[in-house]
Amino acid sequence: MQKLRPTFHLARQPSSQLIQQQYRTMRLHEYQAAQLMLKYRIPVPLGTVAFNAKEAYYIARKFGPEYNRKFIVKAQIQASERNQGYFRENGFQGGIHTVQSPEEVQEVAKNMCGKILICPGSGDGFLCRCVYITEQLDSAKEFYISVSQDRARACPVITYGAWPCLTYGAESCSINGQRVVLDSGQDVIAEKKGFKQIFIDVTKGLNVSMLSEVATELGIADKKSEMIFLLKHLYDCFIQRDAELIEINPLVYTRDQQIVAAGTKVIIDDNALYRQAELKSEQDRTQVNYKERIANSFDLQYISLQGNIGVMANGAGMALAQMDTIRLFGGKPANFLDLGGGATHEQIIEALKLLEKDDNIEVIVINIFGGILSCDMIASSILLAIEEVTPTKPIILRLKGTGQESAKVMIDEKANASAMEEHGAKLYFCEQIDKAAQLAVQLAIERVERKLGERNGDPVLTKAGEDQE
Repeated sequence: MQKLRPTFHLARQPSSQLIQQQYRTMRLHEYQAAQLMLKYRIPVPLGTVAFNAKEAYYIARKFGPEYNRKFIVKAQIQASERNQGYFRENGFQGGIHTVQSPEEVQEVAKNMCGKILICPGSGDGFLCRCVYITEQLDSAKEFYISVSQDRARACPVITYGAWPCLTYGAESCSINGQRVVLDSGQDVIAEKKGFKQIFIDVTKGLNVSMLSEVATELGIADKKSEMIFLLKHLYDCFIQRDAELIEINPLVYTRDQQIVAAGTKVIIDDNALYRQAELKSEQDRTQVNYKERIANSFDLQYISLQGNIGVMANGAGMALAQMDTIRLFGGKPANFLDLGGGATHEQIIEALKLLEKDDNIEVIVINIFGGILSCDMIASSILLAIEEVTPTKPIILRLKGTGQESAKVMIDEKANASAMEEHGAKLYFCEQIDKAAQLAVQLAIERVERKLGERNGDPVLTKAGEDQE
């Protein structure tokens, strides 16, 4: 058996990213975001969307015989770090390509359209239904501009600056030796030297005088009026469209002294979609992980990850603490799942079914603090779920707070333990978060070793934890 020990302390950044993702949002594709920018008179590169390779070829041809610059072909999925990904069906590397001819545009589109692009942190990946074909701008300088919500100050914030290492078309770079995802919003880049922020009082609105020095600070003082115009219209779009984030990355200052929004990201608050009918009609539901779609249908906060230990908790903080502790002992969480403080029987049952049916999950950890949601209610829901779908995976329960003793008695007496064990599953109780995490990692390792042994015909590993003669 592999010796278990803490391997590293989980940095805060992954947890903060998960917290951000809990907010209900709708993200536009890049080509849709570019169209929105045009409606607010913000210049974007020449380009359009293609849904197949043949269409991509003819679109590239329409750039005209006088066009003598390169094309940029971008896979349209709603995930970060597209250029670090690969397509599942053919292994084609990268979701952003710079090419020189319509024929090359066609070939790249052929490798992208209709295929799944898997990026870092994207789980099973996302279907690329179309590609966005744009001109490559003749860039002299490149900047980052965004308008977002600053939740700590409860106000909109404009963030701007120049990337010291930005290459046009890139989605990540290295600053002070640390790799940074560029389309990650203000929380990452605001901490980087050279980036500035303007906080806006929504009761007073945007004061143009606040924007007067932006162009000078970016080193394009001769474009002061154009920069004020762009920022004002960007803020108008942010407010009028109920956005969580509008990001231009990069904002390109071309050699012929034009300012162009070369890459745009727009995220809309889901709760405001009732008054954003036009944007709602453009929502691409194929870009939501199917497990997340199921969870959303039951109003569960769920994020799919790439590990093999399922996590369910009542409260984001509890879930993140359990996930951090699993990582501390060398494991990898398969998901973030927050039941919330007032979950129903149906939600709890569906949450457990969701984790049980996930083929990537080897072990399930349920961490409940009894308060509004009592432990005995969780226990009764777990029993109902076990009756409906006999678990095939070990379940580790940590029940603390209101009703914890009666919950344990209820599960001990009524859980169909024999049926579970026939399917290789078992219920475990743990008092502490770290003990639950350590046991989960151990059980996950055993189950993986067992599967490998069965696959390879290795008698030593045919049963976890036991040597066979």
